[in-house]
Formats: sequence, C-alpha cells, structure tokens
Amino acid sequence: MSRAVEAAAKGFKCGINILVVDAGKQLWNVCSHLQESKGNRQKLEKPIAEVLGYLKELKEDSEPDLLLLLSQLFFKIAWENEHYKTGEAVADMMLDLLPKTMQRSVWEAKMGFMSKQGKNELQAISSIKEA
Repeated sequence: MSRAVEAAAKGFKCGINILVVDAGKQLWNVCSHLQESKGNRQKLEKPIAEVLGYLKELKEDSEPDLLLLLSQLFFKIAWENEHYKTGEAVADMMLDLLPKTMQRSVWEAKMGFMSKQGKNELQAISSIKEA
C-alpha cells in the first residue's frame, strides 16, 4: 500500500497522470482485500486521501469508476471514524472530477457529512439543483 502511495507521489511530482492512475488502481486492489475489517479500513484512510488528492490536483478524470470506488470506501471510513470535515472535503474533490451522471452517491455523502457538522444542507441542495 505504501508503494502505491509512493508511486502516486512520484507520478504527481513528474506530472505523469498515468502513473498516478496506475497507483490508484494498485491501491484499490489492496483496498478491495482489506475493506472488510474496520481495523484495516482505518489504515486505508490516509493512503486513499493522498491518492485522491493527487488525482484531483492533476485534474485526472479518465477513470471515473476508480474515483468512485476509492471515494465511496473513503466515505465509509470517514463516517465510521467521525471525520466529517475530511469526508466533506473529499466529496467536494470528487464532485469536481466525476461526471454529473456519477455524482449522486457523492452528493448523498456530502449531505450526510454536512448534517453531522451542523451545516446548512439547503446550500448543498441548491448546488445539486444548479448542477
């Protein structure tokens, strides 16, 4: 897992999007085997956030399914650990990258994170209507 994050970091520094995407795929392969245990999921939060951050900075949206898989797992982890602010931030990143047709679950997660923080969900609802 650390090798995937390291590869993503190097790809990001070099500006080679495909390296970051491939690292994200490697990370998902690891995550898919570790996501069943809550203890394992806790260890996945930081690596997933880092790789999603690199993909966002590069504006890499060529693999929306990968973005959605990683973000959904991240949302589950953030929710379990009560990291609502981080969850909302990742939701915002994914809304910038994912096509409109794939954003529904991200909006739902964002609304949940906002609600848990006591924020006004009406702002998010108006954003959904605009989108």
